Amino acid sequence: MQEPFKDLPKPTDGRLIAGFWRRIGAFLIDGLVLGLVGVILGWIFYDALASLGSLGHIIGWVIAIAYLAPMNSWIGDGQTIGKRVVGIKVVGFDGQAIGFGRSMVRSAVLATPVLLNGCSFSIGTNEPSLTLTALGCLMSLIVFGGLASELYLYLFNIGTRQTLHDLAAGTVVVTETSEAAIEHRTPKLHRAIVASLLVLAATGPLLLLNQRPDPALSEILALVQSLPDVSNARVAHQTFYLKTTDAALKSNEAIVVVAVLSHVSVSLEAEAGLIAQQVLSKPDLVPGIPLAITVIHGFDLGIASSSATFSRSRTAQEWANSGSAKASAL
Repeated sequence: MQEPFKDLPKPTDGRLIAGFWRRIGAFLIDGLVLGLVGVILGWIFYDALASLGSLGHIIGWVIAIAYLAPMNSWIGDGQTIGKRVVGIKVVGFDGQAIGFGRSMVRSAVLATPVLLNGCSFSIGTNEPSLTLTALGCLMSLIVFGGLASELYLYLFNIGTRQTLHDLAAGTVVVTETSEAAIEHRTPKLHRAIVASLLVLAATGPLLLLNQRPDPALSEILALVQSLPDVSNARVAHQTFYLKTTDAALKSNEAIVVVAVLSHVSVSLEAEAGLIAQQVLSKPDLVPGIPLAITVIHGFDLGIASSSATFSRSRTAQEWANSGSAKASAL
């Protein structure tokens, strides 16, 4: 029986694999560089980027690839700004800088799960379907599978320190003074674990296939998304538990609406009022429990974000009174 760690590299020869902390340091520095670019773009084009909603992540992805791909190839001698600062570089197994095409693959495998993480796209329905299930499996594979694989390899692949994007492009990160060819490869055990993580992530959404959404919540979501200034929204029925003065637990329920706005016509508070008015136009959807509304307006490029938020939890009567008071003031 073959030993699982038999093909682990031995710490000999002149090649020097970049260590864990150096790679983390380079990643953080490059993140700051990309974040600065995103902040500058957001400052100049705030309203235009805010109108994109989650599609702003596509712009962030393009910026990240435009920075990483050439710098990690022979064009940048295998070094981004972060790698140059900490003294490491990307090479192939021959010890030489890689071509632009391989660097594109490497950059895409790294940037895609990072920039899709936390990204929400509105498709107008919560109803289960083959299309939704396939989309969920694909997103789970890319985001959860990709990030879990990257994290696992960062922590445990101590021989070659290859991560998922290194495996995809056939690259290794070494110290900048290293020029020797790389003789060893990532152990088969690590590759098998990564494959298992990807399969688990891709099939995870299938467990939710038979779970049907609450019809009332789906109707509320449709009402909110019908408003012209709302680019994306989510709705949930939540129960909160609070400790009373006698240390007993008291439960409070609320319908929670979180809406991302592409445009603010008057103010965030007024937009929240419009959403409340829209939802409460069908009072049976909120049966005597508070309606908590959070509205968000800003840009999110994945590499940088900035937003303003307004949040209130009120009963149906309180929302109605609030709207009447604003109307009187106008």
